[in-house]
Amino acid sequence: MPDTFLVGTDGSACAERAAEFAAQRAKAEGASIFLAAVVEWSRYAFYTPEELESRTAAKKSEIDKANTQVLEPLKEKLSSDQVKVETLVRHGHAADVLSELAEQEGASQIFIGRHGRSRIEQALFGSVTVRLLQSANVPVTVVP
Repeated sequence: MPDTFLVGTDGSACAERAAEFAAQRAKAEGASIFLAAVVEWSRYAFYTPEELESRTAAKKSEIDKANTQVLEPLKEKLSSDQVKVETLVRHGHAADVLSELAEQEGASQIFIGRHGRSRIEQALFGSVTVRLLQSANVPVTVVP
């Protein structure tokens, strides 16, 4: 059974470089690619029925946007390299979702880009990269 490489993407240039690197490795090793976009969205909040309805519409809009503006163009670009590519959008914290997806999809490796935030930003907002490195059960390749 061929390997599956999970690629976390947010549409940024560094995420695209990570996806391109993963595609090169996948082509060389006969692996497939699973592109995942994670929309940061907390499920731990309380809302009125009206707020929930609005929130549901916003979530659908975010999913559609991630699919049409991020995943589909990248899938088309990577598929041209004779690599099988699948896509998925999920809500939650990126590091947690990518760790879970790697396990669910049987990924042998995770590829992500590095944004290069300042130390202050990392201290205030955390780092998806660091959290993923700590939580993933498979190797994580960070592409600058």
